[in-house]
Amino acid sequence: MDEAVIETMKASLAVKKEQPLADGNAMYAVEISPVSFELADLPMSYLANSEWLMKPLSFVSEEINFSAVAVPNPHLIGIVPKAYQEDDSHQRKWAETFNGPNEYFSDGVNVSYVTKVETGIFVKTFERGVGFTNACGTAMTASALISCLSGIVPYGEVTVYNPGGMVKCTVEKDGEDFKLALSGNATYLSSHRFEWAEELKDSKFLSAETFDEQEDYERFIDQVAEKAKQFV
Repeated sequence: MDEAVIETMKASLAVKKEQPLADGNAMYAVEISPVSFELADLPMSYLANSEWLMKPLSFVSEEINFSAVAVPNPHLIGIVPKAYQEDDSHQRKWAETFNGPNEYFSDGVNVSYVTKVETGIFVKTFERGVGFTNACGTAMTASALISCLSGIVPYGEVTVYNPGGMVKCTVEKDGEDFKLALSGNATYLSSHRFEWAEELKDSKFLSAETFDEQEDYERFIDQVAEKAKQFV
């Protein structure tokens, strides 16, 4: 089966198999929905605003334009110069602040810093409840959306690099609405078969099979790693 619909608490999302980016790297696309810029949907409280798009949070930084968006989990996205990627102490400070007791984000928030690169964008994410992560799918997609809105990349397919590798995000505007999709690799590591008995002591292991997809993916990551460092 190459297509399916997955029901979530917020929406029913379309998933489909896509052409691989490289040999041995299976790609799947998933719809990211719904999209909301209403601060109440994050939730975020700041100066009684209903939206916060592409402007500084003065108490954080006057040089970073921030945007808040729910897809539907909450994201705060800053467009930053290269220096903020090389030294992530500023991002860590405010991400930890916003994910601890604070007056702005009562449920915490995923904080991403985005920088334009030659062939797309580079995104580093401090994920709510996790910390800095190699990749967060909704953060990559939300970052692509804000990058399109801010004009640093065109609408359509956006190449998004991150510490874990690279994904493709599609951003389409339809009137006041947006259609978002995330395309990324899904790697099989191994398959295991067990025979479960009513009495656990009588259960038995039947077989195991390992796959070389992880090796293929790691080769792909090596190929894109240098591109991710080519900041504009």
